Parts: sequence; C-alpha cells; structure tokens
Amino acid sequence: MSKDHVEWCRHMHRIIAQGGIWGLPRSGLVFRKTGNVLLWVGTIPPATRIPPALLDEAREHEFEENFKNFSKAGVAMWRANVIRHFDSIDDAQRHYNVEGEVLTADAMMQKASEILR
Repeated sequence: MSKDHVEWCRHMHRIIAQGGIWGLPRSGLVFRKTGNVLLWVGTIPPATRIPPALLDEAREHEFEENFKNFSKAGVAMWRANVIRHFDSIDDAQRHYNVEGEVLTADAMMQKASEILR
C-alpha cells in the first residue's frame, strides 16, 4: 500500500464522527466508529448485483481488504458479535440514533481527496 493510501485511510477515519455510521454500498457493509475502531455492525442490501450464494463471501473479502488497509493506517477494524441486517443505511442510522450525514464510501472518498489536495 502506498504512503498516500495510508494517509487516505487515516483521513477517512477522522472524517467519521464518533458513533457515526459508514456504509460501503458495493457489498452493503455498515461500520460504526467507536474510538479508534471501525466496528462492522451490520449489512444493508448491496448496491451491486452480487448473487446471493456469493454475498457472504464478497462481504467477508471486502471486510478483510479494509481491515488490512486501515490497520496499516493505525485504525483497528473489528466485527461486532452480532451483525444486524438493515433495510437501508438510513435504518442503520436510526437504529444507532445518529444525527447528521451518513457517509458512504463515495462521500468519504470525495472528502478525503479534498483534504489531501
């Protein structure tokens, strides 16, 4: 991983408010920021068409890739004991009583890119 990508991951983590939600639309992973940890707390329907038989494997792969990348940036990623399923990122936000903007991967990438300029 390049030095720039490590910084990008650090900035991404800083952008999320404490207790905030971060959604990865491609696979439908939902993380919540708790201290220096991004905790995998749930799933939403994925934005991409992933065959149901492959969905769990795709989510696991995406978690592992993010785990590696954020770990190199000094940010821990854990998975909750219970992974909840939500109908949407808004449902996840309501469940955790999070106010304000929910950051999707695309929105975070945009903000992190702006910070790094």
